[in-house]
Amino acid sequence: MDFPREKRRFPRVKTDIIVLGERKGQRFEGIIGDICRGGFCMDLAEPVLKGENLDVEIYQPLGKNAFINIEAKVRVIWNDGSDPAEEANNFRAGLKFLNMEREDLKLIDAFVKNNQ
Repeated sequence: MDFPREKRRFPRVKTDIIVLGERKGQRFEGIIGDICRGGFCMDLAEPVLKGENLDVEIYQPLGKNAFINIEAKVRVIWNDGSDPAEEANNFRAGLKFLNMEREDLKLIDAFVKNNQ
């Protein structure tokens, strides 16, 4: 799938990080397709609404005894529909980080830099 065209403020990298979240009291899981310090693109099985705020947890092993573990609030900036003929995780959304901790931003920046 192609990503929507837009001007990027921050460098981003493609990935397949699992993200866990909560929406209206219900847990969900998605896969991050790309990430940068501003936010990420996620594929998931259920649709999310543009403008909706979500709580997410991003966990990514980086190697022996190293990992990223970030809990964040995000806002849905855009969303795509689904093709019913495709399998699960066929909804896509772009999410923007809200009020990120400085240390978490540093982790994301380092991850992006190390995976370009």
